[in-house]
This record gives sequence, structure tokens and C-alpha cells, in this order.
Amino acid sequence: MGNSPVKPIPVVMEPSGYLTKMLKASQGTVYVPPNDAAAPTSDSDTRFYLYKFDASSPNGQKIPLINSKSYYTIGKDPYTNDIVVSDELVSANHAVLQRLAVWRS
Repeated sequence: MGNSPVKPIPVVMEPSGYLTKMLKASQGTVYVPPNDAAAPTSDSDTRFYLYKFDASSPNGQKIPLINSKSYYTIGKDPYTNDIVVSDELVSANHAVLQRLAVWRS
């Protein structure tokens, strides 16, 4: 008798429009998580890592992110983002990685 296959967690990589809506409501400076946001708990298996590749670490450096937040913001602006990316294709407040309490379909 074998183990059942693990069912993957669905990941939505399509723009939801939520970040744009929240930033417009706050004049572009504050991200407000949705009501069903959920931060990982101590018994959660959820972990967030940032992988940095540069001249000093060409094979990548695994950097654990603080796992007490339900979200991480990404963009050029170092004052409003958790993860800063300096690239001409990235906007000031570019994206959010958001963990939710339940899966939305």
C-alpha cells in the first residue's frame, strides 16, 4: 500500500488588482492586507525565502524572510517595500506576495 500523492496548493500568479486599489486609496504609500489574510503560525509549514544571485553568490544565497507577516511587498521604493528590486522593469510598488487564510476559487 503506497502513499497517496500530495495535492499541490494552487498558486494564482495573475494580477488581482487589489494592490493597485489599496495604493490608490492610500495615495500610493500603504498596502492594506485583505480581511482573509493570515500570517503563518508556529505550527505552520509555510516558509518564505528570498534567493539572491549576484557576483558574490553566483550559485544563489537562500535568505529566510521573517515568517510572522501575512504578506511581503516588492518594488523599487525602499521605504514602502519589504523586498527592494532595482530594475527598470519594476515599479515603485510592484507586487505583493499575500498569504490567505483560505483558498479563493
